[in-house]
Amino acid sequence: MSLARAFEKKIQISSSTQRGYGSTSNISARAATTPVTPSVKVGASNPFVKKLTSAEIVARRAKGLCYNCDDPYV
Repeated sequence: MSLARAFEKKIQISSSTQRGYGSTSNISARAATTPVTPSVKVGASNPFVKKLTSAEIVARRAKGLCYNCDDPYV
């Protein structure tokens, strides 16, 4: 824990002496107030995936169908 405090103190001292472009104090203050949102939605092409039973998986595998849609699995 003392190593972390020493590092924070070092950063605090160096950021107080640096005024201008690239100051870490401005970045950390801005980062704390700005929420981070992903730019691309994960799974946007198929947002709903049905949970299949074992019997449904076996039937789809036998027919050669995709597990998520009715297209042939390639």
